[in-house]
Amino acid sequence: MGALETARTLDQSGSTTAASVIAEGCAYTRPDTVITGRDAILASYRSADEWGQSSLDQVVFESSVRPHEDGRFAIEYLDLLTRRGHQHEHRCRQIVTVQAGLITHMEHVDLPGQPEALRACFEQVGVQR
Repeated sequence: MGALETARTLDQSGSTTAASVIAEGCAYTRPDTVITGRDAILASYRSADEWGQSSLDQVVFESSVRPHEDGRFAIEYLDLLTRRGHQHEHRCRQIVTVQAGLITHMEHVDLPGQPEALRACFEQVGVQR
């Protein structure tokens, strides 16, 4: 599997298939923490999904993958969130490094204004995260 296909597999698959493309020692860098290891990364994805499904009325994920610089790939995420008739579009990005067919590093990138807009939306609809 080529590097672009590996990134797409992470982006477009469930956790079982995603596990097959994340290296055991992969590090996932987030603004507030670093999550290390395939199982811990997948657990963080599952936790976020479970929270979204239980706290919001509807969550729809859209995304695309494109080549980034230095042979890495950018996964552009659009989360369509609905709660009590209020809809919000949240955008973010992950930059992934693929080596030998496995994702060895992931970096979450908040886009300008997006975290603040998401917090304001949650506050407006009475959701705490």
